[in-house]
Amino acid sequence: MLAVSSLAHADACLSSYGHRLQGKTESRCEMLAFDGLKRTYRTYLPAHLAEPAPVVLMLHGGGGSGSAQELLSKGGFNRIADREGIVVLYPDSVGRKHAIDRHRVFVTGMSNGGFMSFRLARDAADVFRAAAPVVAGLSVDLGPKCKPARPVSISIMNGTDDPLVPWQGGAVNCDAGTEVRLYEIRGGGHNWPRGAKYLGESMVGRITQEFNGDEEIWSFFKSVSKQ
Repeated sequence: MLAVSSLAHADACLSSYGHRLQGKTESRCEMLAFDGLKRTYRTYLPAHLAEPAPVVLMLHGGGGSGSAQELLSKGGFNRIADREGIVVLYPDSVGRKHAIDRHRVFVTGMSNGGFMSFRLARDAADVFRAAAPVVAGLSVDLGPKCKPARPVSISIMNGTDDPLVPWQGGAVNCDAGTEVRLYEIRGGGHNWPRGAKYLGESMVGRITQEFNGDEEIWSFFKSVSKQ
């Protein structure tokens, strides 16, 4: 059973990378109850929302949190929200609220969050219009089972020098009416494009500064909305 969401104590959404990431979260910590468990997530709402508003779900990587993902991306999607009037969710869990446009619900995420983006594109194709995994791939086990209820557009950003998710992979085909993009980030590591540093380069590789990951992902989401 899903309970109505409410404001949560600020400590409930603290970043697990707080000692490594600079900056301050701008989103609001909220909480909901699901199957007897309390789930937390962060919501960023701009001063002026589109009606109905598109929603972008940003999933964090392994060992992270919603607030960590907001800091890792330097709040880039918050600025896009201010400009475009969208809702941004940084979940430790998923909440649904406000007057959202259910035809423009998108998901993106880094590392484990990117793998989960692939999974949601497969298992919840009726919910998500498009997905944009970052430094993640479609697993060998998931690939043959990837039969979504409807075609879902995908944008993938991976670094050629990523030490955690190797660049080499197999071929992917798409159905008519959808789009697949692959960004080859030459020399890029296991990082959010133009994002914050969270571990040493010897562990996760180089952070690319050549393009803005948030803006590229939103540009992709907007383009598939018009298809």
